[in-house]
Amino acid sequence: MNTSMEATERNRIISFLIYTFTISFGLYFLFFHTPKNDDCYTSFSETRQIIQMVAQNILLISPAIGVIITRITTSEGFGNLWLKPNFKGNVRYYLMAWLGSVLLLAVGVWAYYIFIYRHDVANFLDSRSPLYGLQIDSEFGYNIETDEILLAILSALWGPATYLFICLCQEWAWCGYLLPKLAKRFSPIPLILINGLICGLWYAPLVVEGIYYGNEYSGFPIAGILAMCLHCVVVGALQYYLCVKTQSCIPAVLISGVIKGSYLNVLNFHLGNFNPNKLLGPEAYGIVAGCGFVVAAVIVAIVWHRNYKKETLTTHSENKIIIE
Repeated sequence: MNTSMEATERNRIISFLIYTFTISFGLYFLFFHTPKNDDCYTSFSETRQIIQMVAQNILLISPAIGVIITRITTSEGFGNLWLKPNFKGNVRYYLMAWLGSVLLLAVGVWAYYIFIYRHDVANFLDSRSPLYGLQIDSEFGYNIETDEILLAILSALWGPATYLFICLCQEWAWCGYLLPKLAKRFSPIPLILINGLICGLWYAPLVVEGIYYGNEYSGFPIAGILAMCLHCVVVGALQYYLCVKTQSCIPAVLISGVIKGSYLNVLNFHLGNFNPNKLLGPEAYGIVAGCGFVVAAVIVAIVWHRNYKKETLTTHSENKIIIE
C-alpha cells in the first residue's frame, strides 16, 4: 500500500470511528443521561420512554450508519462490502460460526450454573431458611442444569434469524468495514485486541444504561464496560478469523445472533429477591458464562498467528499484505 492510499485508508478509519461514536454517545447524552428526579423527566415520562426506545434502536444500528456516512463523505463508494456470503468452499466456516458458537454458549452457561449460580442461590436460601439450603440440590438442580441450558440452546439456534437486522448493522461495520482495513495494518493478535476494544467501547452507553449487566454490581459502570470489552475481544477472535477466511461479515452476524438470541431467554429462574451478578453470567456477556468463547479465542489466536507467520515468510519477497 503506497503512502497516499495508506493516508486515505487511515482517514476513512478515523472518520468511521468519529461518526459512529458521535452518534451513539450523542444519543445517550441527549436522551438517556437525565437524572430520574428531573422535573422534565417525571412530567414527560411516557413520552420520554417512547423517545428513548427509538433512540436506543438508532444507537444499536449506529455502526452501519457510520459506515454509510463514511463511504459517502470520503468518496469511497459502495464496493467491496463484505456482504456476499461466499458459501462455496466455506460451508465449514459457517457451521463453525452457527453451531460452534451455540456449543460454546452451552458450555459457558453450564459452567456458570454449576460453579456460580448454584452456589449463590444456596447462600441466598441459607440466609433465608436453613431448610431451603438443604433442599437446593434436589429441588432446583434439574431446572438449573437442564431446563435453562436447553432453553438457551434452542433460543440461540434461532437467534441469527430473530436478530438478523440488528446484528447485520453492527457486524457489517465491525467485521465488514473496520476489520479489512485494520487487517492490512496489523497482525492477528493486535488486530483482535484493537478491533475488539473499539467494539467494546462502543457498547459503553448501553452498559452505563444497565441494559447488559444491570446497575447493581460492584464497580458500576467501569467494571461493566471492561467486561464488555473483554467479551468483544474473545468473541471477536472467532468472528474475525471466520470473516477473514470467508471474506464476508456473515459469519460474525451468525455468532452475534446466537449470543443475542440467548440473552433474554437464558434466565427464567427467579427466586424471591435474588438477583445474580450479571458480570459473571448467565448470558455470554458475563465473564464466567463466556468461558467457552475465551477458550476458543485462545485457540484461534494461536492458530491464526502461526498461519500468519508462515504466510508472511513465504510471501515476504513478493511484498504482499496477508490478512488470512
